[in-house]
Amino acid sequence: MEIILGRDPEKGQLKVMIGQQSKNVGPLNAVPKTVSRLHCSLTTEEGGQFRLKNLKMQNVTYVNGIEVENKLVNKNDVVELGAEHYQLNWDLIEQTIPKRFDITHLEVVWNEYNKATLALSIKQNKFNAIKAGTGLITTLGLGASAAGLIEGRTNAYFYAAAGILSLLFLVKTYIDGAKVPKERQRLLEKFQHEYVCPNPKCRKFFGNQAYEQLKLFDQCPYCKSNFKK
Repeated sequence: MEIILGRDPEKGQLKVMIGQQSKNVGPLNAVPKTVSRLHCSLTTEEGGQFRLKNLKMQNVTYVNGIEVENKLVNKNDVVELGAEHYQLNWDLIEQTIPKRFDITHLEVVWNEYNKATLALSIKQNKFNAIKAGTGLITTLGLGASAAGLIEGRTNAYFYAAAGILSLLFLVKTYIDGAKVPKERQRLLEKFQHEYVCPNPKCRKFFGNQAYEQLKLFDQCPYCKSNFKK
């Protein structure tokens, strides 16, 4: 992230520009005219440091009393702009930086939900296949009986076994008819509660947008909070 610092010529305040947004900070007419409208930039680095660069050769910037053009700085350094040594207030700068919210945990939420719903679908499909197989056995039995391949007591045993299997699958179907939809609803409610914007003030559900697609965006589509990926 790049932060542009300069002087607002109308109000004499420090102007902080981040992307398309800008904000004035500090008292009116506190920034001397030796500070340019586009004086320097601060680019975030690892470890809480910033890369400070002058935006024009004629701009003057000091770090801990030494004039610099390009230098790594942190919040413990004294940064001064212009020949009159206007000192940056790090606290005011921090207030203008948009908060970034980590979304990496949403990958686990997305994967677990899809894995669980897929397992339910596979379970249901397996049961339906076995149920269809039972019907096929009964049909084959009827055909064999009609052809005279099985008869008498064997025929009775066969139909008794087929009847018991059919009854068992009927009971199983009745139980799963309520169990599976309830489990799907539980998974969906948990998913809707967890697959949301991490900003506590937003918490909007991201819907069925895959995590791989979600992380292509830099901001929440609802509250415009910045993502940390």
